[in-house]
Amino acid sequence: MHNEKQVFLIKGKPVSKEKAFNKIKALVNKSKGIHIDGLSCDMDGLNQIFVFAEKNNASLDHMNGKNISKFLSIFQRTGGNIASLGEVQKRSDYLLFIGINKDLLNSNMIDNLLKKKNSFSRKRVIQLISEYHIKKKDLSLIKVSRGKLSKEIENLHFMLKNHIRDNAKVKKNKMSSVLKNIDNSSYGTIIFESTNLDNFLISEIIDFVKTLSDFRKFNFYHYGGENNISGAIQTSLWKTGFPLRLNFTDNGPVFNPLEFHSNKVKENKELQIYVSCFNDDPEINFFKKNIFIGNSKIKNKEQFDVFIPSSIPGIDQDGLVVRSDGICIQKLKKKTKSDLKSVKEIFHSFNY
Repeated sequence: MHNEKQVFLIKGKPVSKEKAFNKIKALVNKSKGIHIDGLSCDMDGLNQIFVFAEKNNASLDHMNGKNISKFLSIFQRTGGNIASLGEVQKRSDYLLFIGINKDLLNSNMIDNLLKKKNSFSRKRVIQLISEYHIKKKDLSLIKVSRGKLSKEIENLHFMLKNHIRDNAKVKKNKMSSVLKNIDNSSYGTIIFESTNLDNFLISEIIDFVKTLSDFRKFNFYHYGGENNISGAIQTSLWKTGFPLRLNFTDNGPVFNPLEFHSNKVKENKELQIYVSCFNDDPEINFFKKNIFIGNSKIKNKEQFDVFIPSSIPGIDQDGLVVRSDGICIQKLKKKTKSDLKSVKEIFHSFNY
C-alpha cells in the first residue's frame, strides 16, 4: 500500500494515528448524540460497530437503507414469494424487471444475476418495464409514460387476475407480450428495487406475484443493494431482533425505519460516524461533526473532522460478507499486505 493511503486527517491536516484516534474519542465523549451510517464493511466490522453503538446509544442506518426500509415496511405486512440468486440463475426462464434504472441494470450485480447456470428448454426471455429509454443486450424494453408505471402494473395485474387475454383491446396493449411470456414460462421472476418506487407500486408488485403463483411458478427478487447491506441487516437481526433502521437506548433498541435515517436524526444528534470500505464515492449527509472510517480513495477528505483510512476486505484484509439475497456467506481474500487497521480493530479501540 502507498503511504498516501495511510494518512490520518483532522480537518484536512495530516496527523499521527494516535492524535486522530484521540480526537475521535473526544468527539464521542463530548457530542450530543451519535449516528452511524454507511455500514459498508465486513461482518467482523459490523459486529464491533453494533457493540460500539449499543454502548453509546447510537442510531444506525446503511447507505442503502432507504431501499431496504421501504421494501421491508411493506413486505413485513404482506409476505410474499422471494427467489434466491441461485433460483434466478438456474431456474428462471423469464425475467421481468420493473422500474430498474440504467445504472443498476448495468451493474456487476445485475450482470451476475443474469448469468445462466443451466440451459433451459426454451430461450430465456428478459423484459424491462420502465419510464425511461434503456438499452441492454438481450433485453426487451416496454416503455411507459412518465408517472404511469404504477398504473400500468396495476392494469397488468387486473388483466391477469381476471383472465383477460384474448379480446382485441388487450392484444393491442403494450403489455400483451408480458402476458404471453408469463403464459409460456416454466419459472418466472420479477426483479425490482424499491428506492425510486412508490409504496403502492411495491405492494402491487408483491400482490402481482402472489396472483401469478396461483397458476405459475413465479417469485420475485428484490435487489437490496451492494456494500454488504444483507450483512448489515443480518447483524442487526442477530444483535437486536430488528432489521435496520434503529436506535439504541437505555431501555434497549428501538426500530423505526421512518425515523432513524440521517435526514431526520441530524436534527437532534451532533456527530455522524460514516463507515464505507467498499464504496469510494458514497452520498453522505453531513452532520455538525463528521468522522469517516474506510476507503482511502474517498473524495473531499478535508470535509471530515476526522478521516481514518482502514483496510478493505478483499484487498488488504480477509473478510466475510453476506450475499445480496441473504442466503449465504461469501469469503473475501486479501490480495496484498497493509499496515492499516480493519474496521473491527478501529471500533474496538474506541470501546476501551
